[in-house]
Amino acid sequence: MKTRTLLLATAGIAVTTAAAAGAVTAMRASAIAEQVSALGEQMRDGEVRVSGLKHEKGLLRSTGRFEIAVQAGCDAAEGDDKPTKALVEYELSHLGLPTSPVRFTLSARPGGELGDLLKDSLAERPLLTAQGTAGRDGAIDATMATPELSLRDGTTSMKVAASSGRVVMGGTAFKLDWSTDRATVRDGEGAYEVRGVRLGVDLADLRLGTGTSKMDIDHVDTPSLQMEGLALVSEATVRGELLDARFAPTVRKVTVDDESLTDLALDLSAKGVHAKSWETLVRIGTESCGFQGMTRAETAEARDAARTLLVRGLTVAVSRLAATGPEGAVKGELELGLEASGERGTSLPPVLAKQAFARGRIELTGKLLDDGQREQLLASGLATERGKSIVASFDYTRGALSLNGAPDRNGFADAVQSALAGVDSMLAETLAGPVGGSRAPQAAAPAAPAGRAPVKVGLPY
Repeated sequence: MKTRTLLLATAGIAVTTAAAAGAVTAMRASAIAEQVSALGEQMRDGEVRVSGLKHEKGLLRSTGRFEIAVQAGCDAAEGDDKPTKALVEYELSHLGLPTSPVRFTLSARPGGELGDLLKDSLAERPLLTAQGTAGRDGAIDATMATPELSLRDGTTSMKVAASSGRVVMGGTAFKLDWSTDRATVRDGEGAYEVRGVRLGVDLADLRLGTGTSKMDIDHVDTPSLQMEGLALVSEATVRGELLDARFAPTVRKVTVDDESLTDLALDLSAKGVHAKSWETLVRIGTESCGFQGMTRAETAEARDAARTLLVRGLTVAVSRLAATGPEGAVKGELELGLEASGERGTSLPPVLAKQAFARGRIELTGKLLDDGQREQLLASGLATERGKSIVASFDYTRGALSLNGAPDRNGFADAVQSALAGVDSMLAETLAGPVGGSRAPQAAAPAAPAGRAPVKVGLPY
């Protein structure tokens, strides 16, 4: 069974809803044909294409339909490169004052291969329905729903409970709440099930992808493990020319082979990332399918962006790492980064041997280590004993290393410096070339299609 097809369809229907809603909010009801036609024209060269608009305008009510196709990504496997299609039908109610919101309903039915897969499950029902209001200022408030879905292909099956949600948009802000009770996939090797799935997205700027999101899953059950109380939180903000991002998963309980851990937490963040350089690398990496087959201009532009990103410095940190089990507990923190080189320009490559820094700490309590392991760590100086805990810490800055507050006497710092010097040589060779070498060719390069969405520097939505 082509699970990818269902995932693409989900994305396609979401885009369908947004596209239709955007068309509704951007115009007066009497101009929907022109709006959707323009949308289709803008999207003809992108990953999402709108075509085949048929609009019937009435005095109090207008109806219409159009087709939307989600193109397969460049990394699609052979045979999976066909677009996923859906037919969108809509209805607008014009009744009300000229300044009143337009009421709308729409439905989306899958076509092509996906339509064949879902034919028995959907019968005559649409895959997605939505209804709501669209203001003349572009604000929209709509509820959406999908029916229960069931697929089977040989020994593989998928069943997804009915789901529902709400979307609110206004200006650059975007909010989405979505939930479903259960989703199960079964194959010849076992079953994979999630229960109680809730998604919340609150973006301050949809174009940049900055804001917060959270996914809660009550229960995960697979052949090898079980999890309870899984939460995935992410957020992204832009400070001037810098991007800060954070990803923080937590698990209340995980069980593997009758052994359980509780209160697992990981707080991972990236701070001080040069936003424009990151955006450039994401854009070129996406358009070249992972930096493959780049043009000369793209190569120079990506090189400049990578050089700027590293020269300006950044920090990646695990500010919290924790887990508790029957034998004890572990908690720790780690920070890795590059100090700014002091070069405002990007004519020189980064020098990690001078810029790199790292610091961290880990604490073990209980009986996670046997007596032999405990004594070995203490004797080597890699850890110290504090009460009933074993604590190990380090700090590496500008070539100097300290372990547990004492200077390194084992030559670890020399080994790190040697490794960084090797990386510096590789970077100097990879990033060699004139600064701004991409700018002259880029001026003559064809512009991107007007309808292509801007590359997001924040959350990956």
